[in-house]
Amino acid sequence: MKSFLSRTVARLRDWNKWDVIALILGGSTFSALSLFNMGRWSIWFDEAFGIFLIRSSYSDVARMTSLDVHPPMYYWLLKAWTGVFGVGNEIAIRSLSLVLMLTAIFFIYLLVRKLFGQKSAVVSIGLFALAPLVLRYSMEARMYGLTTAIVAAATYVLVSAMENPRRWKWVIYGLLVALGLWTHYLTAVAFIAHWVWRYVALRQHNKKAEMTRAFFDNSWIMAHVIAFIAYIPWVYFAVKQLVTVQGGGFWISPIGPSSALNFVSDTLMYRVAGEASSWFALLLWVIVACLIVLAFRVYRGLSKEKRTYYWLFIIMALVPLGLMIIASLPPLRPALVDRYIMPAATFLVALIGVTLAHTIGTRKHPGKLGLVTGVLVVIAMVSGIFYLYQIGNFNKDGNDPLPIRPTLEIAWSETKPNEPTLVATITRYYEVAFYENRAPQGTKVYFEGADNLNWGSYEPIRHSPQKVLDAVAFARGHGGTIWYVGDWPNEGKPAYPKQGSWTVLREIHAAGLPDGKSDIRAVELRLNN
Repeated sequence: MKSFLSRTVARLRDWNKWDVIALILGGSTFSALSLFNMGRWSIWFDEAFGIFLIRSSYSDVARMTSLDVHPPMYYWLLKAWTGVFGVGNEIAIRSLSLVLMLTAIFFIYLLVRKLFGQKSAVVSIGLFALAPLVLRYSMEARMYGLTTAIVAAATYVLVSAMENPRRWKWVIYGLLVALGLWTHYLTAVAFIAHWVWRYVALRQHNKKAEMTRAFFDNSWIMAHVIAFIAYIPWVYFAVKQLVTVQGGGFWISPIGPSSALNFVSDTLMYRVAGEASSWFALLLWVIVACLIVLAFRVYRGLSKEKRTYYWLFIIMALVPLGLMIIASLPPLRPALVDRYIMPAATFLVALIGVTLAHTIGTRKHPGKLGLVTGVLVVIAMVSGIFYLYQIGNFNKDGNDPLPIRPTLEIAWSETKPNEPTLVATITRYYEVAFYENRAPQGTKVYFEGADNLNWGSYEPIRHSPQKVLDAVAFARGHGGTIWYVGDWPNEGKPAYPKQGSWTVLREIHAAGLPDGKSDIRAVELRLNN
């Protein structure tokens, strides 16, 4: 450990002002772009569920997440974070993701600088400062910043352990693997990518007949035994949840011919499929074609050792994507969602950074194709930032702008004293519950519930006193009028409580982006009978 610390200090002494400037400017730019947009958009269900969940104890958080679809690590960390910074507003909740994404960027900077030098690291962090998909998930209260930070740190430790094996490094690597799986099951595809790269790296120095022994050496086995032991308490729940999701269906769309290209497009310009049309489609194809040409040039010019490291970034960017595509083919149910493989997106950005740094050249040899490609990549990313700022946390899966906060602000500005708010679904209830502290004094929030739901997301409110089983009795108990928050599908056809006959007194439909056609409504209802 002492030798490691001494080498670390020596390596830091090799840094110069450009490393410091790059980290400060890159991190500050990224943080400013994230923070400026972070509080503009309403909390939505995925975030709101976690925020509601952490009202419970750490043990209850684990119990309730075991009934849902994700492990508990992020929720535990969020609970600790909010214990310090509170839950009073969106920024207090979401800023944890920014800190985690900055941590991931820092580890990737260290990795790129270690393997390819300062120039590649500086170019990479410049791209990270503008990467719209990475920005998007630095401003959402979900676990994707944590998974990205864990994978980035684990990759750095893996490379260090492969270069200079020490038992404690493999112990740290094993614990990081377990930590990733305690956070999100699909970090597994990033760790499988580590296996692929380890094979590629060892193949450079070992004959085929020796590969099995070299690959499964004691250190590698020890690291994974540690990971398994650290994960044992959650194995049963992991298997149960994965079987439930695969057996019961999920909301993810099937993969198609454009799925892989969508991942690249989403990473570079925060647009997929129909969003990346016209000039954006042309820009994407030109960038992809140029990067492929440049990548071949870079690879040919690298030494044998550097080629192995270049493969690391290729594998970390593309193998998780390929595995998720394979895992989404029948008879399995679709599982590919870009945010699930956020670590791959960050390594794709780093790969582009390394490629451009090796091809932009110098004043004497400017490398025109590299320079042009770099400019096009920056244009794509800046356009993605503008698009991200325009649509915010628009739910592309549900095609909904999610204007919960502005809807409630208008409705509650017009509510009568002690007039309750009844929410139509548990999804919307979690969202509304986050804003309950902004309601007028005496205004309470309730939800229409049921006693026969087996959804894991229902568990935190299954026995809640805010659950309403009879909307008619509820309205009568509050003077006959209530505010009702729900979704009006079918071209604005009103959605009423499950029981009773109602008259709409007022309708609140806050403007939503990008098309102003959100189904979300808040209506004041009067009971007719």
